[in-house]
Amino acid sequence: MERTKFSKVKELKVKSAKIFNINGKIILRVELQEIEHLLDTTTNNYIFLEEEYRRNLRSARARVHANQTTDKASQKLTLNERNELFIPLAEKLYQIVFSKKKIKFSKVQLKSWATEIRKLSEIHNIEFDRIVKVLDWYCKNIDGQYVPIIESGFTFRNKFTRLEDAMKREKAPAKFEYHGGIRYVRKEDNRLYHARTGDLYIP
Repeated sequence: MERTKFSKVKELKVKSAKIFNINGKIILRVELQEIEHLLDTTTNNYIFLEEEYRRNLRSARARVHANQTTDKASQKLTLNERNELFIPLAEKLYQIVFSKKKIKFSKVQLKSWATEIRKLSEIHNIEFDRIVKVLDWYCKNIDGQYVPIIESGFTFRNKFTRLEDAMKREKAPAKFEYHGGIRYVRKEDNRLYHARTGDLYIP
C-alpha cells in the first residue's frame, strides 16, 4: 500500500481590517491570521487541521440534530446524505491512524469509515457529541497504556465502549499505598509501582 506524503503549508487569512483617516492620510490596518494545513503531495489535496475540522463538526452536528428531530418525511436526509455528515469524523480518525501507522487510505475506505461511525449514532443510539469526545480523547492518548488500538471506522465502532472505559480509568483517582514511607500507585495489572519513578514494587 502506497504511503501518503505530506508537507506543511501555511496560509495567511485576513482576520480584520480597519481604515483610518489621520490628518488626511488614509491608513489601512490589517490583522492577519496564520493557518496551517497539511498538503497530501501524492494527490495534491489539502487536509485541513483543527479549525476546519471544528467548523465542519458544527455544521454536521446541527444537521444530525435537525434530521433526528424532524417528523416530516420530505425533510429527512437520504442514507448517502447521512453518511456524508460523518465524513469529518472519518477524516479525523484517518489523521490519527496515519500519524501512527503512516498508511494511506482511499476515499472509498473513508466513506465506509463514515458509515460505521454513523451506525454508532443511529443504531447504537450514541450522541454525536459523545462520539466527538471519544475521538478527541483517542487523538491525544493513542499511545497510552491500555488504550485500544483503532485502525479503521469498523474497529472504532466495535471498540467504542472500550475507549470510553479507558477514558474513565484515566480520570479515576490514583490508588496510593505506602510501604516504608514510600508512596506507590496500584495500576491496572493490580501491581504496585513507585509513584515517581514507576519502578515495580517488590516486597
